[in-house]
Amino acid sequence: SNVITASAAISACEKGGEWKVALLLLSIMGQRKVVPSAITFNAVISACGKDGEWEQAANLLGEMKRHEVQLDTITFSAALSACEKAGEWERALVLLSVMMQSVVESNTVTFNAAISACDHSCVWEKALQVLGAMVQCHVELDTVTFSAAIITCEEGAAWQKALELLGVMLQRKLKSNTIACSAAISACEKGGK
Repeated sequence: SNVITASAAISACEKGGEWKVALLLLSIMGQRKVVPSAITFNAVISACGKDGEWEQAANLLGEMKRHEVQLDTITFSAALSACEKAGEWERALVLLSVMMQSVVESNTVTFNAAISACDHSCVWEKALQVLGAMVQCHVELDTVTFSAAIITCEEGAAWQKALELLGVMLQRKLKSNTIACSAAISACEKGGK
């Protein structure tokens, strides 16, 4: 069918980082009255996200709603990732909030993207709020979660929180990595400890 063919072409654009071509193909689908699927939109959002085109990704969420295409976990993860790459932490937190209020199930990847978005802007307090929301929502915290949060604390010179998170990470018997340990050490250096 036309949707499958167009979706395959858009997926190829996503893998090649060709977000403008992916948007063009999506537009052509509309002109030909071919209704895109969630998979199609997700591929375009992901293509935009790989280049930090968060505004395009956000616009596509609106397009999905207009076409009555169901937003899913992949949709939000791709849009959050776009915000993360562009350092748009406020937009990322808004998207996460919208997701949490919807019927879409949040997961570790979506929360990790929101935490990482906070890292780019040194808003470690917000990252820790996201971490708390993960616990409240019973979403699994993994090594990436703790590493991203520790990096955010490092950027904000919040050395005590960075060390606390590293300790919790080890208590949970999660495998610590060089990134988390280096960020905790750097946080201590930045905090003069």
